[in-house]
Amino acid sequence: NGADFNAFSQRSDRFSAVFDDKQVAVFENRQVLPRAFLVPASGVEVTPESAAQLARIKDRGFDPRSSVILSRMPSTMPNPSAPEASLESDVELVDRNTSSYRFRVRSPQAAILVLSQMHDAGWTASIDGNDTDTFEANYALTGIAIPPGDHDVRVAFRPRSLAIGALVSIASLAILAVLSRGFVR
Repeated sequence: NGADFNAFSQRSDRFSAVFDDKQVAVFENRQVLPRAFLVPASGVEVTPESAAQLARIKDRGFDPRSSVILSRMPSTMPNPSAPEASLESDVELVDRNTSSYRFRVRSPQAAILVLSQMHDAGWTASIDGNDTDTFEANYALTGIAIPPGDHDVRVAFRPRSLAIGALVSIASLAILAVLSRGFVR
């Protein structure tokens, strides 16, 4: 509607109209975040309550490039140091397919790797071949605690429901095989 169009149009620092035919308008978000990015450990804000996390993210002063909202500090995250002038870091997507990603990550200090995807308990991660936890970051995205240095980070979607379904299917086939032997004789 016209009010929504005007609201987006007035935020010219973030959105610009790329198409408008009076019924449909399409805007480009010029501040869109990359698929994966690092936030230094000094930018971690621990906020246990979901409503407070959402309120903080909606705050116009919240900058997801320098702050990340977590419900608790990850056990693998060292105590944050004083903020550095800039986080000279790099996240490179090395490989991806429908259910996994591989990143090359370089950071001089501990950081949170934020993936611009919804967090789910089925996401697993490893750093340099060692399993590590994934967790909810910025209310709904996926986060991984990254130690200082250069690392190979792999993230894969392996929901338990898939494994349980496979086990049930195999058990069902085994039962059918046993039962069908009794009917063949």
